[in-house]
Amino acid sequence: MDDDEKRGPAPQDQEVQALADQSVPGAAGPEDTRPARLAPDRSTHQGLPPDQAGDLGPPAMPSTPGDTQPVTHVLDHMDAGMRREIHNSNLDAVAQSDPNVRPDRHSASALRDMVHGGTMPVAVDNLDRELIQIWKSTTSGGENEGKVSVTLMRALNLVVYVENDDQADAATDTVRRIVGRHPCRTIMVVNRSGVTRGAAPDGVDPNADNDLEATLSAHCEIADTSGKHVCCEQVTISANSSEALTRVSNLALNLLITDLPVFLWWAAGPPFNNTVLSHLEDSIDRLIVDSQTFPDPVAGLLAMARAADPAARHNDTVRYAPTDFNWQRMGGWREATAAVFDAPDLNASLWRMGSIEVQYAAPAEGGTPNPVQGFLYAAWLATRLNWEFHSSAPPTGRSAPGNFVLTLRQGMRSIPIVLSVGQNAGASGSITSVRLTTNEANPMTFSISLAGDSMYVDCVVEREGTETTARKVRYSMPDEVGLLDTEMEQFGHDPIYEEALIMAGTMSWSSLSYSRRAEISAQLGTESRHSSFDPRF
Repeated sequence: MDDDEKRGPAPQDQEVQALADQSVPGAAGPEDTRPARLAPDRSTHQGLPPDQAGDLGPPAMPSTPGDTQPVTHVLDHMDAGMRREIHNSNLDAVAQSDPNVRPDRHSASALRDMVHGGTMPVAVDNLDRELIQIWKSTTSGGENEGKVSVTLMRALNLVVYVENDDQADAATDTVRRIVGRHPCRTIMVVNRSGVTRGAAPDGVDPNADNDLEATLSAHCEIADTSGKHVCCEQVTISANSSEALTRVSNLALNLLITDLPVFLWWAAGPPFNNTVLSHLEDSIDRLIVDSQTFPDPVAGLLAMARAADPAARHNDTVRYAPTDFNWQRMGGWREATAAVFDAPDLNASLWRMGSIEVQYAAPAEGGTPNPVQGFLYAAWLATRLNWEFHSSAPPTGRSAPGNFVLTLRQGMRSIPIVLSVGQNAGASGSITSVRLTTNEANPMTFSISLAGDSMYVDCVVEREGTETTARKVRYSMPDEVGLLDTEMEQFGHDPIYEEALIMAGTMSWSSLSYSRRAEISAQLGTESRHSSFDPRF
């Protein structure tokens, strides 16, 4: 009997069509007009269709019929999502679902270059699927099988926003140095459009794809003598127009790994009135900013305070927890202040404070003074000691911008706090000295100032008729790597910071003239989710 007779009669066209319809998930029949490929869905890992993707996380992925390859398990001692290896059978199913994606199109040399610090351009369309195919080709299949061995580590998602290549290079170097402690998928958004508000696309733009570029890189270490690379991936997406800026947020959302925390590090000035934050704010857990880089520090401080204060949002909830590198920078000053009053005989002086002076570093010539650390320090003292804010105004008789006088009250007693600009010593806005004086007939003065080597602060206690005491308290100013590392150790809200931030917003708002208030209110009132700035400030 020939082979044709063994195979039986050829299937009819109607049977072929019926089988094709059944192979499409959710298809109703031959007349169903829905597309064969489902839209990306964040409810599954990597944005894959739920009926096709399976689960990329632990335990190991289910095998497909006919799969003879061994199942790869996540390391038992790691938490869910910490380490996962790409399972070939499931990726084959993904490749079959999208015939336009070819898993083995990248050369082994290009993949090895990426693992060792190089970058690889990737197609923007179906970016999440492209990532899976690229990592599949590093583990098995085609000419690359056995040549590049990679284990991906992801404990969280880190989205980074920058606005030029220099910022992107600096942020990439910082991320590279922290992924060993905080393994993550990094999604870097580079806004080269020159605007912060994206424009809605006007019809079909044939050049739209040219305004978006994406590259893949990896931060890897050699795990052991076997030469296996343990990597954290980084996807860099560049938007070169306002229309592309509108699309870039959706691309970032599709790349987020479900059920892992999402950190947004804003490494380019203030994030408010920006399309990227407006689109991502419902999906992030923490927003990390650096108020030292704000071109308008007071306006940025007020925007941060409004994000933290429920009363300022008009019942509009913001789920993320805001945080600021400047709060970490002044951690040494908070510790030194607490250390001064550690002695039992000095602790009671905290409740007899009469006045406080805080001096911070002047900006470079022509720059704007940055009083954010000064306001946060004053607000931290007030919230910890239950002082009530009364009023704030620029000091009379002084022409230097950036000087403020705050009046707080402890019961019926007023406590003035003076913020003043000092010399250009250190980074602009960094606190350089604090002086606290008690309200007594023979007052006691507590002075805290930077020592000459900047590794310690000098704490001096003086009182007329008594011996002066001095001590040194270790002081450290962490770099950007240390600041980001500290912020990524906390996954929730910092109530002490947020209480101080809200108080600092109240202080700074009261210090402004009516014209300045109107200017800042107009800036912050244009944000899509808030109609106006809270008049309480």
